[in-house]
Amino acid sequence: MRKLLAIFIAFVATVGLFSQTTKVGGIGTTKVGGIGTTKVSAPVAAGISMIKNWQNRSSSTAALGVAVTPAAGRFLVVGVAHTAASVTLSDNIGGATGWTAITANTGFGLAVQLWYKASIPAGITTVTVTPATTVNVDAFVFEVSNVSAFTSGEFANSFFAGTATSTSGSLTTATANSVMFFLTYNSAVNSGPFTGPTNSFARYSNTASSEYSTGDGGTVVSYRIVSSTGTYSTAITGSVSDNGINTMAAFR
Repeated sequence: MRKLLAIFIAFVATVGLFSQTTKVGGIGTTKVGGIGTTKVSAPVAAGISMIKNWQNRSSSTAALGVAVTPAAGRFLVVGVAHTAASVTLSDNIGGATGWTAITANTGFGLAVQLWYKASIPAGITTVTVTPATTVNVDAFVFEVSNVSAFTSGEFANSFFAGTATSTSGSLTTATANSVMFFLTYNSAVNSGPFTGPTNSFARYSNTASSEYSTGDGGTVVSYRIVSSTGTYSTAITGSVSDNGINTMAAFR
């Protein structure tokens, strides 16, 4: 009898009639009883996080530097509001290398544009915005973790006239985990403070404000992190009705 029991136990161990769960290299591995099939669950990617932000402005500049202290390997997003025909971006380590511009929005003598640089090198302490001519420039720099790219076409530009509310265009994301940035520029003198934004967007303010309200107008940046694809929009309201423009883009 004992011999038969021993044979049965050996048979069960060989064929694997019972399920068991083990850990292989930190990944949960499940062995399905009966046929020895292994199902491996992929590691879950860490969530997108806002880390820090910095800003600077000038009412008349040929080059605006923003002092920053980001960590190597992170993703930088820069929102620029200005009145020049165009601007370029650079940093103290790589110069203009790696900086990519998303299509600018222009109107009413104003311009807004989002720029980004992925997997930044160590040692960046200054991001410089250089306009084509000496003009007023507002610049906001955001450090983001677990983001690596911009998907072409995932941006929306819009305008507003005779109102204090800046409403974005609709932006559809193709990637579930994304962060969207919304930059608005109201031409009215001292057009802030701003209220909003709507639709679960927020203004991030860690080491600097995300708003300027000056004699050159008002600019403000807001963002939203999402975990599912969809179509998104937002709006933010200033204190003075006038004309303005905005831009929004998603990064993944």
